[in-house]
Amino acid sequence: MTTHFIVSIDVEEDNQWRRSEDYSLHNIDCLPKFQELCEKYGIRPSYLITYSVARNNNSANIIKTLAQTSKCEIGAHLHPWFTPPYQSPFLRAAYPHTYPYECPDSLLYKKISNLTNVIQKQIGVEPKSFRAGRYGMDGRAIGYIRKKGYLIDSSVTPYWSWVDTLGTTLGGPDYSNITEHPYYVGRTTFPNPTNTLEGSILEIPITIKKNSIDEVIWLRPFPWADETSLLTIIRNSLQKKELVLNLMFHSSELYVGGSPYSETKDAVMKIERKLKAIFKFVTELEIKSSTFQEFFEQENEKIKKNQLTI
Repeated sequence: MTTHFIVSIDVEEDNQWRRSEDYSLHNIDCLPKFQELCEKYGIRPSYLITYSVARNNNSANIIKTLAQTSKCEIGAHLHPWFTPPYQSPFLRAAYPHTYPYECPDSLLYKKISNLTNVIQKQIGVEPKSFRAGRYGMDGRAIGYIRKKGYLIDSSVTPYWSWVDTLGTTLGGPDYSNITEHPYYVGRTTFPNPTNTLEGSILEIPITIKKNSIDEVIWLRPFPWADETSLLTIIRNSLQKKELVLNLMFHSSELYVGGSPYSETKDAVMKIERKLKAIFKFVTELEIKSSTFQEFFEQENEKIKKNQLTI
């Protein structure tokens, strides 16, 4: 069995953790350098971009240039608080930021449609992969993204609950009992596997593991993350012949001041060093780097077959 290595980046506004009516997009200028690092090690990243990034001509041109290399994928990332339309209490720049599933049906669908349309218009691609802002997915959104032509969702954070993390009106989702392996999910079953594959979406969870003492470890280059632990996750997954590793982080973490995780130059350098070490390790182990869509094209029939026989 081939183990795939996916790098999924939430490409978004600078420092979304601050309460602000406006935003900047300076971090997008860091992406060409990051893409060069990826290409050095044969990594094929998946950039999941927000409405704000897609509608800004400067950032859209950067993303479009990356897309034209055919060495990455462009998907979608829904930030409801900066994606029109808006209605009370889910207003522009709402704080705490709105989980997508807090939105009424028509509002949620219009936001997903506007995000998809602006990516198609500005970048010239039809996005096939999706991640909900703040991981706030639900079954309605599964149905809506399926209707808009998406094939893949990557909003699930296994072993992790966001219930105590407030949105505009509700707490976050609970994925604490959800599998870390890819599976098909339906509109009426999310976040659990579906019993019928009709109208379903392939869920590729973010890679989060539990170690021998039940500590939860994300495959994510936090500045404080232990590099050895990150590499151990990769080595163990390869030895177990797991189908996929899905590393994620935010584009804002590549820019000094763009994130609470990258407030200093030293913090950004730590993130970059971890990414380089991970990419080098993946290359040395000859793990296959894939975009979301490449993984789907190669493995979705196998996952369907396995899920149907469970």
